[in-house]
Amino acid sequence: MTVSAVFGAEYSYLDFEQISDPESGLGIISGGSGGDDVYATRERQSYYTEFAIELPHEVEVSAALRYDGYELEGDTGESISTSEFSDTVPKLGISWRPTESLLLRASWGEAFRTPTMSEMFATISYGFPSAYDTYYCDTLDNPGSDDSYCSSGQQHLTYYGGNPDLSPENSESLTLGVVYDVTDDLSLEVSYYQYDYENKIEDIDVDDLIAADLDGTSSSIVRDSDGKITSITSGYTNYSEVKTNGFDITANYDLATEIGDFGVNLEYSHVFSYEEEGTEWAGELFYPDNRANLTVDWTDGDKWTASWRTLFIGANGETYYDYYDYADNYFKHNVTVSYHVNDNVKVSAGIANITDEFEEYAPGEWRGYDDSLYDPLGRTMSFNVQASF
Repeated sequence: MTVSAVFGAEYSYLDFEQISDPESGLGIISGGSGGDDVYATRERQSYYTEFAIELPHEVEVSAALRYDGYELEGDTGESISTSEFSDTVPKLGISWRPTESLLLRASWGEAFRTPTMSEMFATISYGFPSAYDTYYCDTLDNPGSDDSYCSSGQQHLTYYGGNPDLSPENSESLTLGVVYDVTDDLSLEVSYYQYDYENKIEDIDVDDLIAADLDGTSSSIVRDSDGKITSITSGYTNYSEVKTNGFDITANYDLATEIGDFGVNLEYSHVFSYEEEGTEWAGELFYPDNRANLTVDWTDGDKWTASWRTLFIGANGETYYDYYDYADNYFKHNVTVSYHVNDNVKVSAGIANITDEFEEYAPGEWRGYDDSLYDPLGRTMSFNVQASF
């Protein structure tokens, strides 16, 4: 039996300023949204230890413990706010290699994340995102009274900013995995994950705020006497509970041929569940439950290399926002070819999004598409020359 251990400590102090130019801060530039300045400091102390124990029969056990303590201070624009956070989190892991080609592993742990300085102390900015007002147009049964208002493209004045009352985010994780080297050239990896969050920090989406305003009395939404929205206050909040689980599959294959060497990599992810405060989101709009990447590389071993990559994002948004067009299956294909002129010069050409795919219009997003998932550009071509001296 072999035992190894690591002990450590860290200290850091960060003075952070994010300053908008005066014109943007006053909101007088066309298309601007005012400033989102941040003036804050953060002090952190950390102590940690980790043990690894190698047991007979190719079994290895690991255990770790970490303490983090933070003190954050920032100017909210109205007052100076100070918060202190600390926690100690454990992690346990075990792996077993019953044969040279097979590895089984499992881990359990807890995690702790303090809010960032921007999440807590960003000053107020504003924007005009588009969203459908379910309370006015559906609950009050006014779909015909104002056709221009009752559309998913209606914009609403929305204020954004930090939240000095945020609490740290805590989570518990469980992962199980299998790695199998089928041959020297083919390997497979399957992993199951489960994450449970408490006080998860998230930026509240305007669509979510409106959808939750069932009776028109939300403290985050101001309405006129007719019930129409005049302004919305958004920003960061702690969700009481978020749970998600799913699995990932990775396959790698190498093939040597007379015309060159090929490498194939396939990554696939499936989300069984993504539950946020009791609401299931997996498969809903902006929460695809299936994603995949396929990459095929080739080299002649000398001058030429080429790569093909296909990105897949599964359909999403079939039910929750039934007044939006849901996003269909999305494929994006990229190809790149490179030629090494010599050891110092490489010439490359590529085409991104060969089939010119574009995401379904998402009126709830201020750009008209979900930029966290999709590339807004259509087919693009590039040519590069790289030289080293």
